[in-house]
Amino acid sequence: NKNRIVSAEWAQESPNGEFEAAICVMAHNSLTVMADLTAAVAEMRVTLISINMQSSDNGITICLSVACRNTEHLYQIMGRMRSIKDVETVTRA
Repeated sequence: NKNRIVSAEWAQESPNGEFEAAICVMAHNSLTVMADLTAAVAEMRVTLISINMQSSDNGITICLSVACRNTEHLYQIMGRMRSIKDVETVTRA
């Protein structure tokens, strides 16, 4: 076995000091859950980079990418999402 050295670097910070983070939300399929999630993101003044929703018999899965300052900020965003009616789980994607 040859030892291999792989060059690696830390990801560079974006110019505004934020990083993209992916969040996955499982929720009951209600009329307002998508609007409530996007309103919560907007109220926190968080940039929403992308959003994707899949519906099934068990509810909906919403995957969002947001711009956050650090992991603490990410967990604040996730905590706010967990407080929304009809949201079952919020995890990092």
